[in-house]
Amino acid sequence: MMKKYLSAAAVGLSILLASAAANAKVIDFEDITFSTPGSFQGVNLTNQYGLTFTGGRYNIPTLTATSYTGWGAHSGSNYAWGDGYATPIEISGKNITLNSFWVRAGVTTEESEITVRAFKDNNVVASKTFSANADYHLETFNFAGIDTIYITSRGAPVVILDDIDIGFAAPVPEPGSYAMLLGGLGLLLIAARRQRRS
Repeated sequence: MMKKYLSAAAVGLSILLASAAANAKVIDFEDITFSTPGSFQGVNLTNQYGLTFTGGRYNIPTLTATSYTGWGAHSGSNYAWGDGYATPIEISGKNITLNSFWVRAGVTTEESEITVRAFKDNNVVASKTFSANADYHLETFNFAGIDTIYITSRGAPVVILDDIDIGFAAPVPEPGSYAMLLGGLGLLLIAARRQRRS
């Protein structure tokens, strides 16, 4: 009988811990539809995918999703583009992890030096600088527990992003959840002892 109680307790604890695990998603912008696919039409990404985006170009205040065939997507038809040169691209959210993204420069004749900085509470906690040209390439980061990502470019005035892999941390269980779990375990142990004595 004691084994049953301990098994139930272990299952409860594992469920509680699993609820605090992060979930990741790859943002490929394919859920956005355009009235004229392939044109230079864009959709502002101010608040999409649980994130806030800024850093557009041509007086657009935010990162823009498009299916413009002149630059092309890494996968599918859609991708996002922004400035990074005059205005940093900013992606912000609560307790996020930047795992990776596919990136290229928008101007095919220029190579860019792109810097990605990760912030937590307005403090830089990580950064990475790399070169980008007209061909997509994968950049990996694993910047965890951050709230803001800044992307700046020196060189080509347009940065193109696709397949952004971002993790979202699940809310941490309240202390009361742990207290209830421990209280329940205590009651199970008391019941097991009483049953063993009788």
